[in-house]
Amino acid sequence: MDEVKKPKKIAVLGGGIGSLSAIFGITSVDNWQDDYEITVYQLGWRLGGKGASGRNLSANARIEEHGLHVWAGFYDNSFWVMRKCYDELERPPKTPLATWQDAFKPQNIFTLEEYINQKWITWNLDLPTNDELPGNGKELLSLWDYIQMALELVLDVFKEWLFHKFDCTHVLDFLDSIVTCVDSLVKGFCQQIFVSTESQSTSTKTSKEKAPFKAHFHEGFGLLLNATDFAKTLDKDSKNHSLDHHNEFSSLLKKFLKWLWQEVKDEVETDNLTRRMWIMIDFAATHICGILEDGVLFKGFSSIDNYEWSEWMHKHGASKLTIDSPLTRGMYSAIFGFHKGVTKGFVEGDLEYRAVAAGVIIHGMLRFVFTYKGALFWEMQASMGETVFTPLYQCLKARGVKFEFFCQIKNLALSDDKTNIDSITLGHQATLKPEYKEYNPLINIKGIDCWPSEPFFEQLQEGEQLKEQNINLESAWSPWQDVKEETLKLGEGFDIVILGISIGALKYICKELIEAKEAWQQMIEKTETIFTQALQLWLKPSRQALGWHYHKTILTAYAEPLDTWGDLSHLIEKEDWSKENIDNSPRSIAYFCGALETPSELPPFTDHDFPNRELEKVKQIAINWLEQNTRHIWPQATQPASTALNWNLLVDPENRTGIKRFDWQYSRANTNPSDQYVLSVPNSTSYRLKPDESGFNNLFIVGDWTFNALNYGCIEGTVITGLTASRAICGYPEKIVGEKNFS
Repeated sequence: MDEVKKPKKIAVLGGGIGSLSAIFGITSVDNWQDDYEITVYQLGWRLGGKGASGRNLSANARIEEHGLHVWAGFYDNSFWVMRKCYDELERPPKTPLATWQDAFKPQNIFTLEEYINQKWITWNLDLPTNDELPGNGKELLSLWDYIQMALELVLDVFKEWLFHKFDCTHVLDFLDSIVTCVDSLVKGFCQQIFVSTESQSTSTKTSKEKAPFKAHFHEGFGLLLNATDFAKTLDKDSKNHSLDHHNEFSSLLKKFLKWLWQEVKDEVETDNLTRRMWIMIDFAATHICGILEDGVLFKGFSSIDNYEWSEWMHKHGASKLTIDSPLTRGMYSAIFGFHKGVTKGFVEGDLEYRAVAAGVIIHGMLRFVFTYKGALFWEMQASMGETVFTPLYQCLKARGVKFEFFCQIKNLALSDDKTNIDSITLGHQATLKPEYKEYNPLINIKGIDCWPSEPFFEQLQEGEQLKEQNINLESAWSPWQDVKEETLKLGEGFDIVILGISIGALKYICKELIEAKEAWQQMIEKTETIFTQALQLWLKPSRQALGWHYHKTILTAYAEPLDTWGDLSHLIEKEDWSKENIDNSPRSIAYFCGALETPSELPPFTDHDFPNRELEKVKQIAINWLEQNTRHIWPQATQPASTALNWNLLVDPENRTGIKRFDWQYSRANTNPSDQYVLSVPNSTSYRLKPDESGFNNLFIVGDWTFNALNYGCIEGTVITGLTASRAICGYPEKIVGEKNFS
């Protein structure tokens, strides 16, 4: 009699986007349950990892997040997962978040802040949209295609500057004739650089009054044309290029940059149009030259990851103005790229704390600028938890995946021969009451299934104690003791392990793995993580009434450390605000975030007050920041001649006055080992392990800390790792868009 084949048991540790993407891939295969049983073990009461969010049911069901989350238009795999997920759920039409396009809306406006002569100057960009949809599975361009698009960007920036700055119509038609393949994306990008900021020139003369150039215009212009013509002679397949070709191309571009700088250097600090033209051209051309000179087309981006990005730009001749520009600072801010979270002195050009590997950030920028679909950003129409993790949870649960909440992973142990995970030790944080077969984690608010900001205590036997003692079950420093401990054994409780807990926590739960493998030791040692901080404000005036007279935006490269601001006022309608109490309801919601200075060593987990101290630090940072930096972005939100926020503009249902109203706002210090942001510091990415190459036969690792196409902390890179693990386990999906790192 044939032996019945038993499905392999997969234990998934952690419920972040990496884990859920891996499970989504596995369970997308027909009849997957014939081969696998899948159980997710999750700390606390909600899924999401660093993207988890909650509704505060005692505060108007307001949304509380880990930080400011925005999906980029190049997130091909992430949107592929979400599109399939929403389609499968088949939510009724006209219900909130019924489809993925109800849940995500294109957002093409963002803002940079320049710091010129001790003064902040706003640089608004309204980027063009296109007809594509993210997640359509379209293959990406080659690196040589990116180089050509960047060169076309240089040409079009130069052309647009001439058009808006001078009466140089005699060369514009000629420029149009040679820029033959600049698509609408690049053209629109260039036009908005100048159209949206023309009135902000600080020059005392009108642009048309100035002579176009001091001398030798045709000589300098010829250098740019020669570079363009030379690029066209090269084969479309860069494998047929030589380093000599690339060096000649680079030499022509650098000669053009040298000429251009001599022409504009006297007015870059006084004329916004000229300065921004120079920054754009110097930024793009320097990256073209650096990629060519360092042989990146032959050796891949990882070949320059030993350089810090600003150091690399300086090496290839970028001006100080460009290295300290908002284009550069904005990218550092976007990925919290600072050693130990220290941002002091950043706008003054202090390089000491910058900590981003050159190859990682350059590849990410090319994807960000040249491969977005629909719009540069896609803005979630509810919280991250509700837009992403609720539908994934509901979809996977319907497929047959099991979820075990309140499970703290305490240890992974190896087999005697050190080749497999042999056991997993779990700490059960709480016990369900007998009348509940499983924990029900969601609550419906205004038609949306949401995760609460604290557990449903009424479902737990220990609920009253947890509530009375104000226990945070997600904190590593919690004084709460597990109610019981359980050990899952290989062959009984699991056969395969998917480890989706972030790297900051691994030295506490994977000691045997680290001791057994030098590769694990090096990965843990070389990969840095930092704390981050977040602030959410609910304000009575609208964005316009606060004095922000531009469009709804995401703003970055502003004053440290809360250098990024997002207007998320569209979330008001998703929260539970009384129409009767309109005078104390918000008309705008502002999210701020930034890096937080991080200690070299975490205090022992017996130091139960540590999270409170860090939270108080974040609150004081926020108060100080709002007292010093409000006026520039919200000039109507301060008293005359003051830089400080008028605290009475904050919503506070308790109707306190002055600064006490700040206490009702939401601040967060992301200090937990698993919540810390994973940096991409120089000389670190090569030590990352791939999802399917953990070094142990039955272990697959997922998360933004594993080696992937992007290698920095973002949703897309994390989803790629999940899909890679899925493919290694079950063969699906065969295709992962953009998984190659040109290496």
